[in-house]
Amino acid sequence: MKACLAALAALLACSLAAPAAARQSRASDRSGDRPNFSGEWTLNRELSDEPRRDDGQGDDRRGGGRRGGYGGRGGFGRGGGFGGRYGGARPAGDQGAADRATIQTAIDEARSPSPSLTISHSAANIAITDAKDRTRFFQTSGAKDKHQLGEATIDSTTSWTGGDLVIQYDLGNGRHLTYTYSLAPATKQLVVRVRIDGSQYGSRGPSTIKYVYDHAHAR
Repeated sequence: MKACLAALAALLACSLAAPAAARQSRASDRSGDRPNFSGEWTLNRELSDEPRRDDGQGDDRRGGGRRGGYGGRGGFGRGGGFGGRYGGARPAGDQGAADRATIQTAIDEARSPSPSLTISHSAANIAITDAKDRTRFFQTSGAKDKHQLGEATIDSTTSWTGGDLVIQYDLGNGRHLTYTYSLAPATKQLVVRVRIDGSQYGSRGPSTIKYVYDHAHAR
């Protein structure tokens, strides 16, 4: 009788432990799908798109577009979203000069990729330092973060979408600046896609540009 009770207790313990182990395994699998961007990165100009300059001529005077397997020519110029001030259209509403300057600073940063990036992150946070030694911290839980941009602050939210890390800056009035970080499966290069959207930025729709970064040091 005692042997039967012991066997029944052991069976019950196993049945209760199995769902917990399965949940833990699934959570581990989801975490394992997320790449680790930590390290030092250097901009690969040959593989990166180049935005159109304010004179509208872009890199045409350099004799052609970029090459490589990340999409060729960039989306800042002909897509209509990044050319000129405020992406080709003034923000709607009665915004102050400080707000307009903040938006312009954010767009200027998007159009001028940092030559290098230093990234470190854990499961809950990520820190990105550019070549000017400016570090910004992001919570990957989707919580709101604030960043100093010129004389003002700008809000962002950060979350994972599969293996992509998505950082979205809120420019106000339905406008967003979105950075998507991913690793190229074959080369393990860091690919940063920058997208600006919102109907206030012209009638041609959003534009996207891609920057490609190599490991600064071989691992």
